[in-house]
Amino acid sequence: MAFATDGRVAAADGDPEETQLETRLARLEAHEDAQHVEGAIAQARRALDTARTAEDAGARMRASRIAGAAIMWAERELDRLGVQRELLETQRRLTAMRERASA
Repeated sequence: MAFATDGRVAAADGDPEETQLETRLARLEAHEDAQHVEGAIAQARRALDTARTAEDAGARMRASRIAGAAIMWAERELDRLGVQRELLETQRRLTAMRERASA
């Protein structure tokens, strides 16, 4: 049995898919821009908790899919934010080059 950094039991003993989702979620929680996707992180955490504790196999599968979808959305959103930052930085550099060229 493995323990997560906050004391929860990690999914290491269980389903490999849950373990992968836990790993991806931990990476999201540690991301510098995690505050931008707090809602998705919370939803994924609740769904993973449900997937671990639900008695019904169907409920576990649905909860796992919900967690996966929330994690995927958060990852994509953080990627989008990174690309947006890169675009803004490129625009700033281009503007500075134009100003130097016209001076």
